[in-house]
Amino acid sequence: MVESGLLDELDRRLAHALQLDGRASFSTIASVLGVSDQPPWLATVEPTCRHW
Repeated sequence: MVESGLLDELDRRLAHALQLDGRASFSTIASVLGVSDQPPWLATVEPTCRHW
C-alpha cells in the first residue's frame, strides 16, 4: 500500500471515486471532483491538429 503522505487530497478523492465505480467515465469523475476532464497539454494544441 502507498503511504498516505505520497497522495494529495485530489489523488485520494480520485482513488475513492474509482473504488465506488471503477467503470465511471473520465467526464463523470472529473465533474464530481470539480476538475477538468481534458489533459492540460490539450490547450496548447492547435484546433486544426485535433483529429481524434
